[in-house]
Amino acid sequence: AFQHNHKELYHAPMEDDERAAVQHFVDAPDTTCHGCVWYEDGTPNTLAFIPSEPPEVEGELSFSYVGALLTSSPCTAHQRSEQADSLIDHPDYILNAGSNGLPLAEHQPSWLLKQDVLVVDARGQEKGGMLILQPVFTMQAGDLWGQEDVASRPRWLRSILATNRRHVQKHGHAMVIRWLPSKPQLQQWQQDQCGQLSKEECAKKYERENFTWEKMKMVEEYLQNSQNFSHVMILDADAALVRDHDILGKMAAELHAQHRDVFFTNEDWLLGGATRLNTGVFLARNTQWSKDLFSDTFEAHQRGPDTLKSWRIGVKDLQCTSNEQICLNDVLAAQNLSAHVILASGISYNRGGCTVEHCGEGVSDESMQEKGLQDERLEVLHFMGDHTLADKVLCDGPRDLTGEGPKGYGCSVAGSL
Repeated sequence: AFQHNHKELYHAPMEDDERAAVQHFVDAPDTTCHGCVWYEDGTPNTLAFIPSEPPEVEGELSFSYVGALLTSSPCTAHQRSEQADSLIDHPDYILNAGSNGLPLAEHQPSWLLKQDVLVVDARGQEKGGMLILQPVFTMQAGDLWGQEDVASRPRWLRSILATNRRHVQKHGHAMVIRWLPSKPQLQQWQQDQCGQLSKEECAKKYERENFTWEKMKMVEEYLQNSQNFSHVMILDADAALVRDHDILGKMAAELHAQHRDVFFTNEDWLLGGATRLNTGVFLARNTQWSKDLFSDTFEAHQRGPDTLKSWRIGVKDLQCTSNEQICLNDVLAAQNLSAHVILASGISYNRGGCTVEHCGEGVSDESMQEKGLQDERLEVLHFMGDHTLADKVLCDGPRDLTGEGPKGYGCSVAGSL
C-alpha cells in the first residue's frame, strides 16, 4: 500500500515482519487507483459504480468527505458553492519562501511567465532552443525546501540547482524556476470535498497534490511561449543532471529518431516498476500533440469528478482526481500512445538517489548500488524521498558536480552566496 504524502520515507528500512509480507507479482492486474469507492447507504452490498460522485447521505451514517462524523446538518449545494467561491477568490494562503536564495540570472527577460525566474540562458540565439523548468515550492508542512524569512536555501537544494545550472550553461540551453504556484491552487471540486474544513486545512490537504499538478501547467504554458522553444523539460526540484554530455540533446535525438512527441521515464530501477511512469523527469517536443496532452491532463484535473468526456488526444471518459502521475499512468492504460510517447528506462534517466547508497525497498539491479555514479547507464539522479543525500553526492563525492568548489552557491555550508 502506498500513501503519496509519505514519500519522504522512501529511504526508511522496512522491518523484517513487514518485508516478509511483501510479495512480487508477475503480470499483475491493474492496481492503479481509478477513483474513490462509494457505497449508497454505507453498507457493503450497495457498491456504487467506480468512479462516481459521493452519494447524498443524511442521518447517522452521514460523514463529511474527509471522514469526520457530521454533528450538524450537511450544508446545501448553495452553501458549498459559496465556500468554494471564497477559496477560489482568495488563494493567498500558500506559505512559500519567495525567490529568496535561488540562483537568479542578473537579467530577467520579458518572456518569463507569471513570477518565474531565469537561472541561466546560454542558448546564444534569440528564440528556439531547449528549456528546463524546475518548480521549487515551499511546503506548509516544514522548512525542508527553505523558510519564509531566511534568504538561504538548504544545501541539498542548492547543490541540485547548481549542478543543473552548470549542465545548462555548458550545453547551451535555458533554465527557469517557478517558485510561486499558479492561482488558484485549490480547484472547486476539491473545496467541495473538503466539506467543513477551514480554508487553511483544505489547502494543506491538497497542497502536495496541487503542487505536482503545476508541472503540467508549466509545460503547457512554455510550449506556447513566444520563445518557441523546440523542447521543454520538467525536472523535479530534487532531480539532477549528472553527466557531462548533453543529456537533453540525447533525449531529443531519440524523440526525433522515433518520431515521437514526449519522452517519459519509468521506475524500472525498482522491482516491478518497469511499466510505471514517473513524472519527475520528462521532455516534451514542441508539437501540437504535446500541447494537447498537457492541456488535456490539466483540464481533467480542474474538472475532477466532472469527467472530461472527450480529450484532444483521443482519450474518452477519463477523470483525474488524484496526482498527475496517476493521471498519466491512467492515460497510458486507457489508450495506446506508443506512436507519440517514449517510456524510457528510469535506470538511466530517472534513477532514485538512494541507489548511490542504500534503498529501503527492493531495487531491480544491485549493481546500481555497487557502481553508484560510475554506472555508465546513469544520466539523471532523482533524490525522491532522499533529498538530504543530494549534497553529499553532488558536492562531497569523488567529484564536485556543481563545478563551483566548496565555497560556491551549491556547496557552501554557509548558505546562499
